[in-house]
Amino acid sequence: KPEIALRFGTVREMTGGGWLNLEPGEGTDDTQMTVCLAESLVQKAAFDAEDVLEKFLVWYDTHPKDIGNTTQVALSLLKNNAHRRGASKKAHEILKEKSAGNGSLMRVAPIGLMYHQHEAQLIEASFASSKITHWDALAAESCAAFNLILADFLHGYGQEEAILNAADKIRPRNDLVARSIESVIDKECEALQPTGFVLDTLETSLWHFYHSDSFEEAVVHAVNMGGDADTIGAVTGALSGAYFGPESLPGRWLDVLKGKDLIENLAEKLYEVSIDLDFRP
Repeated sequence: KPEIALRFGTVREMTGGGWLNLEPGEGTDDTQMTVCLAESLVQKAAFDAEDVLEKFLVWYDTHPKDIGNTTQVALSLLKNNAHRRGASKKAHEILKEKSAGNGSLMRVAPIGLMYHQHEAQLIEASFASSKITHWDALAAESCAAFNLILADFLHGYGQEEAILNAADKIRPRNDLVARSIESVIDKECEALQPTGFVLDTLETSLWHFYHSDSFEEAVVHAVNMGGDADTIGAVTGALSGAYFGPESLPGRWLDVLKGKDLIENLAEKLYEVSIDLDFRP
């Protein structure tokens, strides 16, 4: 981070480059896996773990530029049908029980958008989506907490109220996750750890969102912390977009965003599916 800051200052634009040699506006695995999940939700009009998995495997076969360690191990096992049952648990064991990474959190927002009116399904689908690749309960519970916050924003709740609501709802399942998300209200920025550990990512993203007055400010400050910047940016962006609204997204970023039309189309269809859910018997 210090070397990047010294060379570029505060990065506010989509510049491309980096260790992945990305084009300006090109997405990483965060965007790509989120699109896979959103496409499945739209096509099935429900969360279908098998369909989501198949879409992840098709994506995996494209040899993406970047893929998280836990996700890579799990998907490589899932490609082998003999390991399909319990692949994420096997990956958890291979990784010496370290599967509480942020790779399922980064992609889970479409579930919050689809099931924002259906809390039980939101929690269940958040858990099931996470478990496809990440066996650790911390990852699943962080996904559920994140989507509970997202849903409250769509219903007009304030920042602090949504955070505290989610903490109260997730506490019976995991007090550590509840205390982690509550901590952002009073935590100092210097105490944040922008790592790939799911609680670090959730805290860092929530903190930058909570302590910012706009979408741009939240995302710029979050990614300039360094660390796992693409995932922290993705999670911060999802929270900020849900709260500040689509009109808050900087036009100059959208102008260079690759896959913009696909993402907008998916978002519209996901909204339509979520409305249809409300009228099902």
